[in-house]
Amino acid sequence: MSSIIRPILLEEPEIDYWDIETENGEDVVEGNEFRIVNVKNKNTLEFKAFVDGAQRIIHGGNIILSGQSLFIPIYVGQIGAAVLERNERKLIPINDLCIRRTVIAFPVEGVYKTSTDRNIKEKMEELMNSDSKIVQDFEVAEDPLSALSMGEATGRIIICDITYPGLDREHRQYIREKIGESLNEYEISSKRMPLIGARLSALSIVRTRAHSRINVLRQLIEMLVLTEYRLRINKEDLVLVDGPLFLLGKWFKKHPALRSKSPIEREEMI
Repeated sequence: MSSIIRPILLEEPEIDYWDIETENGEDVVEGNEFRIVNVKNKNTLEFKAFVDGAQRIIHGGNIILSGQSLFIPIYVGQIGAAVLERNERKLIPINDLCIRRTVIAFPVEGVYKTSTDRNIKEKMEELMNSDSKIVQDFEVAEDPLSALSMGEATGRIIICDITYPGLDREHRQYIREKIGESLNEYEISSKRMPLIGARLSALSIVRTRAHSRINVLRQLIEMLVLTEYRLRINKEDLVLVDGPLFLLGKWFKKHPALRSKSPIEREEMI
């Protein structure tokens, strides 16, 4: 019995790491000798500016529809983007190209159409119309210069109505017309379904859609500050962008400098 019992090592054995070999089989030895290795000069890329964005999202509360036994989460986000120009070894932010905005995301129209409470319906109706304090998410996608008021430090609050998937206003209207009064008339995958009625209880979809919409808006303001940097300050030098920017050709349809350009021309410009 004792012959098959192996001893348990309570401590790892000491290893002389200088005995480890390199990949080509040469021993690595300790010593004072060294030789200079000549490295050929290579062309370097120098970036004149740096574009970065940031976001933070929290669960800000719930809307309770007691008559329908529903509670709908509200998500609040802070998004920001900035262009920083390189000055020797420092990055200096360009004040006119720094944007910070507050975003509120939940199924506004879905709550409006589902609720039987007159006060709630009135509040939702107010949120579906832009004014001096709020702006709709699709307006940011279409005409960001007007929607975001870039000269202002904080600007209007962005309302993300996530009742329907996507930022495109025309697509939302198409779904409204397609479903009519009955959601059964419109066949759609569960992840892209309109959040109206009992479907407001799909909390995971509400959360995913809210986070995705806020993320897209953050990318939009990153694209905006980069576009403005190209138009106003520097059209030629390389700009380093932290993270992906895509679909510029799809958005900014009413941007004064971009609306006459094709999607490919917009992409090439930045």
